[in-house]
Amino acid sequence: GLLLLLPLGVVGVFSTLMVASMARSNTDSLSTAAREAAGSWKNALKAVVLVLLTSLVLSVPASVGVALYLIEGSAVVAGIGVALSVLLTAAFSAVSYFLPLTLLEEGSLRQSVESSYSGFSSRRREVWGLVLFSFALFGLALAAEGALESLGFVGFVVGRLASSAVSTYVFVVSPKLY
Repeated sequence: GLLLLLPLGVVGVFSTLMVASMARSNTDSLSTAAREAAGSWKNALKAVVLVLLTSLVLSVPASVGVALYLIEGSAVVAGIGVALSVLLTAAFSAVSYFLPLTLLEEGSLRQSVESSYSGFSSRRREVWGLVLFSFALFGLALAAEGALESLGFVGFVVGRLASSAVSTYVFVVSPKLY
């Protein structure tokens, strides 16, 4: 399972770089976007490692909270740990919102991260709105998963349609903000 994180992360970053390239160039050419994304492969690979390591760190409060719940039975501690991890993840998502675009424009990962933070700082309200809306959609999808699963094949189809709608939203609205 863990061995798949790096290749899946690379594919995820590559496709996001392609969307950023298409938004920046105002083109719908997949081949042009793929070439530009491929040109940033070193920074993209570094970004994947950065995101994976950051995700590991962001999961620590939730992991500690759940562990303490299992040991001592304190649901409050577990709730605080999970809530802290979710808040930190939302903050990381907001600050790194422009990273796909800045990975294409900057020479190093450090410059890309600094540029992404600068972009976030100048458009805080819009970025926070999109991040919180995305988290709300994710929460809704997570909450509906059990109900959809009990519907069998129909639930599977409805879940895939909902997932497609959310993905389309993310890949349509994000480039407009870029």
